[in-house]
Amino acid sequence: MRRAGLNRQKTGAAVFSKADTIVLLGGGEAIGQVIDILAAGEFGKSIATAIATSLIPEAIYKRPSAQGLMVAIPSTADVSVIADRFKAKFGREPSYDAAIGYDSIAIAIAAGLVRTGRPDAITVANLTSTQGFRAATGLFRFRPDGRIDRRMVVHRIVDGTLKIIQDEGEGF
Repeated sequence: MRRAGLNRQKTGAAVFSKADTIVLLGGGEAIGQVIDILAAGEFGKSIATAIATSLIPEAIYKRPSAQGLMVAIPSTADVSVIADRFKAKFGREPSYDAAIGYDSIAIAIAAGLVRTGRPDAITVANLTSTQGFRAATGLFRFRPDGRIDRRMVVHRIVDGTLKIIQDEGEGF
């Protein structure tokens, strides 16, 4: 079994030696271990840029291996769109997950309206507007090929905290 693990590590190192950027998805301690491995150079020294998502636990920000890591996070500036109604119903501020859920349901309802095919339904042309839409979790747009673009706020971990290096902007 040990030999198989070493072979996988060598194969992984060969793949990573060709890359200069890595996107880290997921969270929990496992992502912290990946960050530590990358920082130690166990997959080579070619990775110049690492970008992670908001799922990284904040405790990992303090690790020396995480310093300089970029973290892309959807905006929460517009959560106020749902905050008052959410607080009235549940007695607390909405979490980020609640805002994502709200946006997901809004997107599903809009997609369902388009599928009805009624002349008065939301049009595909309007839904796939290049300008996009502002939701509780920031800017997004539907693409004609079915993908969704989302603007993110990009941070860099500096001294254990997030520093904004690129705001989401006003549009696409």
